[in-house]
Amino acid sequence: MNLRKQVYLDIVTQLKTHAATTGKIVWFDLWNNQVERFSGENPFPFPAVFIDFGTIVWFEDNGGWQRGDCTIKVIVLQEDFAESYDESTSAGTALRLLDLPELIFQALQNFAGTNFNRLVRVQDEADVDHDHVRVDTVSFNCTVWDGSLAPENQYTDHMVENLEVIPDNTIYLES
Repeated sequence: MNLRKQVYLDIVTQLKTHAATTGKIVWFDLWNNQVERFSGENPFPFPAVFIDFGTIVWFEDNGGWQRGDCTIKVIVLQEDFAESYDESTSAGTALRLLDLPELIFQALQNFAGTNFNRLVRVQDEADVDHDHVRVDTVSFNCTVWDGSLAPENQYTDHMVENLEVIPDNTIYLES
């Protein structure tokens, strides 16, 4: 399977099943700068999580395998209509928006999956410049491995000589 596809599926499965985040996220998708294209109605429910792979820097390893240094961004979008100032009656609701990025960190820190080693958080970022949508990004570094071109993963044609196929589908080799 495609490396990025498998990593995406592993991360989504971890977020759906980890005790810290089970049932707290209603939408998962690949990041395609969706927040820049809001047009009145939001095209997905909140809270939503998007996965972005960014740049993978590849290095050649032995036997056709490649090793890549990868930063995976987990982008969290939440509706934000509450006010957090100290006299606000909705301050508790507003401050709860800080919980989900922390829970995602708890679910993914040190998580390893198919062809990638443990995720290590390297950056948190908040972007609150989208009307009533809060965007938090939690970035993780990891190493990924791609062996799709390794000899053991390649189908190779071989010429077979002296082969006779008999009508009963039994195969005999002539000497």
